[in-house]
Amino acid sequence: MKSPSSYRGVGLIVIAATVTAVVLLAAGFWVERQQLVAQRLDQENAVREQLQILQARIESELNGSIQLARGLVAVIAHDPSLSQRAFERAAKPLFDDRSVLRNIAAAPDMVVRLMYPLAGNEAAIGLDYRQTPSQRAAAELARDSGHLVLAGPLDLVQGGRGIIARVPVFRGQSGRQQQFWGLLSVVLDADKLYRAVGLLDEDLAIEVALRGKDSRGSDGAVFYGDPALFSDRAVRLPVTLPYGAWQIAARPAGGWDEGHRGAGVVFIRGGLLLALLFSVGPMLLLAYYAYRRNQAELEVAAHHQQLESLVASRTAELSAAKEAAESANETLILFKRFAEESAQAVGMATMDRKPFFINRRLSHMAGLDEEGVASQLSDLLDVYPEWAQRKIRAEVIPAVMEQGFWTGELALENRETQVLTPTLESFFLIKDQDGKPLCMMDIMTDISEQKEIESSLTRSKEAAEAASVAKSVFLAQMSHELRTPLQTIISAEQLLRREELTAEQTKLVDIQHIASEHLLNVINDLLDLSRIEADKLVLSEAPIRVGKILDDVVKLIDGPARDKGIHLRTELGSMPEVLVGDAGRMRQILLNYAGNAVKFTERGEVCVHAWMESQDSDSVMLRFEVSDTGIGIEPEHIDRLFNAFEQVENSLTRSYGGTGLGLAINKRLAQLMGGDAGVRSTPGKGSTFWFTARLGKAPGAEVLASPEKAANPMEMLKARHAGKQVLIAEDIAVNQVIFRRILERAGLKVTTANDGREAVERVSSQAFDIVLMDMQMPRMDGLAATREIRALPRGGDVPIIAMTGNAFEEDRARCLAAGMNDFIVKPVRVDDLCQAVLHWLSADQ
Repeated sequence: MKSPSSYRGVGLIVIAATVTAVVLLAAGFWVERQQLVAQRLDQENAVREQLQILQARIESELNGSIQLARGLVAVIAHDPSLSQRAFERAAKPLFDDRSVLRNIAAAPDMVVRLMYPLAGNEAAIGLDYRQTPSQRAAAELARDSGHLVLAGPLDLVQGGRGIIARVPVFRGQSGRQQQFWGLLSVVLDADKLYRAVGLLDEDLAIEVALRGKDSRGSDGAVFYGDPALFSDRAVRLPVTLPYGAWQIAARPAGGWDEGHRGAGVVFIRGGLLLALLFSVGPMLLLAYYAYRRNQAELEVAAHHQQLESLVASRTAELSAAKEAAESANETLILFKRFAEESAQAVGMATMDRKPFFINRRLSHMAGLDEEGVASQLSDLLDVYPEWAQRKIRAEVIPAVMEQGFWTGELALENRETQVLTPTLESFFLIKDQDGKPLCMMDIMTDISEQKEIESSLTRSKEAAEAASVAKSVFLAQMSHELRTPLQTIISAEQLLRREELTAEQTKLVDIQHIASEHLLNVINDLLDLSRIEADKLVLSEAPIRVGKILDDVVKLIDGPARDKGIHLRTELGSMPEVLVGDAGRMRQILLNYAGNAVKFTERGEVCVHAWMESQDSDSVMLRFEVSDTGIGIEPEHIDRLFNAFEQVENSLTRSYGGTGLGLAINKRLAQLMGGDAGVRSTPGKGSTFWFTARLGKAPGAEVLASPEKAANPMEMLKARHAGKQVLIAEDIAVNQVIFRRILERAGLKVTTANDGREAVERVSSQAFDIVLMDMQMPRMDGLAATREIRALPRGGDVPIIAMTGNAFEEDRARCLAAGMNDFIVKPVRVDDLCQAVLHWLSADQ
C-alpha cells in the first residue's frame, strides 16, 4: 500500500507537467502570433514601399505637367484676344516631351474658344462650362477662388477620360484692377497618366485604388481600382495635388497572405513539440518512478523544469524584439536610399525647423558640403533667400499647421554662388499615431527649365508682334506707293477710251489696260495673303444666293472665253435658296478658278458646278467645282500647286503669266470659311479645281440688292449736279490733274488743295458740296484735316470721301472714325469715282 506522501509527490509531478505543457503551449502560441505579426508587417512594409514610389510618381507627373502650362497664362493675360493660330504656336512647345498632356484649351468667359491640338478635339470648341453639369462646379470654383482647381477624372466631350486642371486667367494689373478673363484648361489623359506612373505595369506586385475625384481627398469618389481596398486593411497614403489631394490604397496582388505560416512557424511548433517531449516527458517518467524515488529527487526535478520554462519564455521575447528592431531599421534605410536617389530635393526638420535629414540633391542646390549637411544648418529656412523666408513664416507654416500640407513656388539660394533656383515645393506635416506633430518634410522640384520656357515664350511673342507691326507698316506703305501711280495710269487709260482713237491707239490702250490690271491684281493678291497670314481677314456674313454668284462669275469671263471659242456652262444642285456667307470671297475663288480654266484651255468647255454635300440644323456644307478640258497638270506638281508663289513650272509662268498667289489665297479663304480646296487633273485632258465652304442657314431671310449703279455715272452726274462745288485734297500733282479732268467732264466745279492744312483753309472760306480727301499728305494728313473740317461751321454736314492707296480694313475704320462718309481705294476707276460722287450728292435729295 502506497503512502499518502508518495501519492502527493505523484500529484505534484502531474500538476507540474500540466502547468509546464500549458505554459509551453501558450508561449508557442504567443511566439507564433508574433511571427505572423512580423510577417504581416513585412507585407505591409513591402506594399508601402511600392505605394510610396507610385505616390511620388503621380505627384511629380501631375505637378510637372500642370506647371508647363503656366507660361500660357502669361501669354493670354498679355494678349486676351489671342487667335487660334497664335495659341497653337504658344502651346505646341509644351507637348514636345510630355506624354500625358492630351490638350490645352482656353475658355474666355468660361466658353472654350481656343484648343491645342485642335485635331480630334473639335467637339470641345464652344463648350460652355457653366452649362455642363460635370464641369461647372470646378470651373466656377477656379473663377471664384482665383487659384488652380484640379477636376476629374471625368468623361471628356471629345471622348475618353481626362484630368482637367483649370487655371484662372486675369488681365490687367494685379489687385483691384485685375479682371477675370476666363480659364486655361490643361487636360491630362487619365489612361496615359496611369501608364506613365506605372499603375498599368504587368509586373506590378500590388493592387492599387485611387479616390478623391475632383481633388476631394478621402471624401471623393473612387475613380481607379477596386473600391473595396478602402474598406480593407489596405495601406493608404495621401497624394498631394495643387489645392487638393487624392488618396491611394494598395494591398498585395491576390490579397494578404493570412494562412501561410512559413518555415519559422514550423520551427516554432517543432521546438514546442520537442520542449514538451523533453520537459513534460521526463516529468511523467519521474511520476511513474515516484514510488521508487524519494521526495527530494521529485522536488529537484520540478524546480529544474520551472527554470527551463522561464528561460524559453525570455528567449522568445528577446527574439521578437530583435526582429521588430531589424524591420524598423530596414524601413528607415529604404526611405533614405529612396530620398538620396530622388531627382527632387528632400529635406526634413523638427517642429522648430532644425534639419535632421537633407539629401544630396538639396545639398547640391543649396551649396552645402555632402558630409554632415544637416548639421551645417541651424534652421531649414537658411537655404532660402530673405523674401522666401518671410513667405514661409507668414504663409507656408500656418497653412501646413492648419491643413497638413502646402504647395507653391519658392526659390533656393546657393550659399556659395548666391544663385537662385526657382522651385515648386510641397511641405508636409508628419504626425505620430496619436495625431501629434513629429516633423516637417519639404520636397522641392527645380523648375528652372519651365521658367526659361515661359521667358522664351514671352520673348518669342514680343518678337512676333514686332515683326507683324513692321510687316503691316511696310505693306501699307507699299500699297500706297504702288496704288498712287496706278491711279494715274488707269485713269488716263479710261479717259483716253472716251476720246475718238485710231485702231493703233486703241490697241495700245488695250495693252496698257491689260498691264495695269495685272499689276493691280498682283497688289491685291499680296495684300490678301498678308491679311490672311496676320489673321486680319474678316469674312462678312450676309444673305446670298449661290446661283447669282455663279451667273456673275460666268458673265465676267464670258468675253475671254468667247474670244477663244470656249463654251461656258453652270450646274446648280439642290440647296436652300438663301444662305448666309461672304459672297465676295466665294466669287473671288470661283473667278480665280474660272479665269485659270479659260487661260489654260484652248478648246472645249469650262463648267462651274455647285451642290450641297451635307447639312445640319444651322448650316450646310457646299462644294464648288470648276472643270475644264485644258492642258492638265502632271501628278508630281499637284502637291505644291496651292503653295504661295508657286507655279507648276517656269515655262508655264512665261507662257501664261501669274504670281502663283491666287490658288494659295483660294485655299486659305476656303479654310477660313470652314472648308478646304484641292484639284483633280489628268495631263492633256483637263482639270477640276474644287473648294468647300460651310454657310449658315437663313430661314425667311431676304437677299439685299446691291445699290443700283447708273449705266453712265458721268452723264448722270452731269445731268443732276452740274455746277456743284468739289474740293480735291491731293498732294500728287498728276493725280490732281486726272481727278480734275474727270469731274470737270461731269460738269462739276473743282478746287484743289495740296495738303490737309490747305483743305481746312479752303472749307473755312468757301462752301463745298463734297470733299475728296487723300489720307497721306504733308503738313496735315487726311484724318486730321477731316476732324478739323467737322469742327468748322461749314464742314459739319459736307460729305467727305477718302481716296487712298491704303487698302487695309483698319485704314477704312480709321477714316470712318475720323468723320469721313465713304472710303475708296486707289486706283479709282472713272465710273466708280463718278458713281460715289453721284451717290453722296444725291443723298440729301
